[in-house]
Amino acid sequence: MNRVVITGMGAICPLGSTADEALAAMQQGQCATRRMDGWDQYRGLRSQVGAPAVLTNEKAIPRKTRRSMSRMSLFAAQAAQQALAEAGLDLEMAASGRLGCVIGSTM
Repeated sequence: MNRVVITGMGAICPLGSTADEALAAMQQGQCATRRMDGWDQYRGLRSQVGAPAVLTNEKAIPRKTRRSMSRMSLFAAQAAQQALAEAGLDLEMAASGRLGCVIGSTM
């Protein structure tokens, strides 16, 4: 059996742009749902609320790479960068094949 150690976490979500911000917001019982301006233009849309996440420092990912990434991929890459930084790991270790990253998403 192989052992697994969680050494770093990252989060980009409606409750915060880091895992610490998101956890603090959850502990305070905050809600990220808000009325979405402009959604009333869509005919037949039954919901006018959402919980949007905000991309910060999007340009930290090189444009050549970023051009082909989906919005979800940008969120995942930023969260992974946070997790690597929290763990004190560099990109060389990330590319070594000895490191795994688990990403979750909801829509």
